[in-house]
Amino acid sequence: MPYTTSGCAARPGSQWSNRDKLKQMERYESEQVHRRISWLGTFEGFLFASLGFAWGKNAPSLILIISLLGLVVALLVFAGVLAAILARERIRKHWLQHKPPDYEGPDIFGFYPDQARFTVFTSPEMLLPLTFVAAWACVLIIR
Repeated sequence: MPYTTSGCAARPGSQWSNRDKLKQMERYESEQVHRRISWLGTFEGFLFASLGFAWGKNAPSLILIISLLGLVVALLVFAGVLAAILARERIRKHWLQHKPPDYEGPDIFGFYPDQARFTVFTSPEMLLPLTFVAAWACVLIIR
């Protein structure tokens, strides 16, 4: 039986079963963002350490390869995080369209900026990969 916030099993088609399914989908997308940002931090850390090694050895071709790899990884993570954010937007839109009119329970999201929706795209998980893109671009420029 599916778990609900009320502690009771949800009947198929009830407001809780729909809410719980959407909440699971939202949780999955949040976990994907977490994984991608974790991969970004780990991989970029290794690449910056490698860059320091290559810079000390005065290896311009290796510096170029490491920098381009770091740039590409950051862009790929950005694309993945953007896809997850857009998926969460679709989940929330579906919830708002299909939420029972008499539903008074908790929303499937915590804080969500209804008035300034663009702020979803200025969150740290969106800006962090772009920060690495800028850092690698700077390395490419000054090398």
